[in-house]
Formats: sequence, structure tokens, C-alpha cells
Amino acid sequence: MEFLRNITPSLLDNPKGVDVPIQEIQLKLASGLDWLSKSFGKAIVREEGTEDDLKTLPFCYDHRREYVPLNPDDTVDSYSFMYETDTDTTIISQNGKDRNTNISLVFFCNLELIDKTNDTLFEELLIEDVLEVLTSSFKDNIDNESISIKKRFPGAFEDFDTTDNRKWFSKNIASFKINFDLYYQIKCN
Repeated sequence: MEFLRNITPSLLDNPKGVDVPIQEIQLKLASGLDWLSKSFGKAIVREEGTEDDLKTLPFCYDHRREYVPLNPDDTVDSYSFMYETDTDTTIISQNGKDRNTNISLVFFCNLELIDKTNDTLFEELLIEDVLEVLTSSFKDNIDNESISIKKRFPGAFEDFDTTDNRKWFSKNIASFKINFDLYYQIKCN
């Protein structure tokens, strides 16, 4: 298995539709959260393995344009990724946008690597940082009333079959998932 510390998140050359605001969020998280090591964009969710041992996992493109699984990985300080949890719904109008979808934004943080001097679980502070970036920078794209948060294992990774979940309960690890409705516009050229 290749560790995420060796992977560089990539950007889409010409994002369209929902990928436009997702990439904007990816970039804003990378620049606005000094504790976030790797900000991945939209993950695809796919099954991998044999028929007897099929697992559902999130994958993102890396800098080499290869799919990389985004399993919990404590070799990196922290990383994030997003995935769509709902199909597009056409709406009449919301801040000039004509589509919406539900997004899950997942964070995995090794608190010991983020702040070696702090031996407490400071997950709430990290969540506050993320919410500040989302609500202040994406007022026209995110419905604040739709925001919900799931914390710890397995909540943050509940949609995936991750390897050996129990080991993440005993470590100084923060994992959380922020769900929200994302509004965007389909541009016809």
C-alpha cells in the first residue's frame, strides 16, 4: 500500500458542473486551514476486491492521474476529500444557482502530528475552523441549515469499508464528516 504522505492532490484541468465549486472548496481548505496537509477534491466511491471480499472505498486522482484509495492513514498529519451522497436535484433558483447535490466532506487528522505539544482531543477546534471556511467563503453555494456533522470512527467513514476500524478508536485521531447541500450552476456555452 502506498501511503498518502507520498501522494500529491491534483486539480481538474477544466472542471464542469458540481466539480467547479468542489474544486473551489478544495483550494480554499488547502489555503485556509494551516493544519490541513492534503486537500483532495471529489472522490469517487467504488468497489474493489474479489467477489468474496468486496469493499466500498473512496478514491481520488493523485498528481500522476492515478486513482488512490483514501483509507485512514496516520502517516500524514491530516487530509480531506469530498464525495456526492445524493443525485442532482433541479431547483428553481437559489442565489443564482440552478442545481444542488448533497456533499460529504471527510477529514482524517492525526492530532499528534498536527500539534505535538497538545495531548488532548482538539477535534472540536478543527471542526470550527472548517465551518468558518465553509460558511464565510461559500455563502452562495452552501445551505447552512443543511449542515450536519458526524464525528469519530466509524461515523466519518461510515459509507466505506475501511481496514481494521478498531485501531483508530485508541489513537489520538480525529475523523469527522460534514454533510451539506451544495448549490451550483450548469453553464451552457
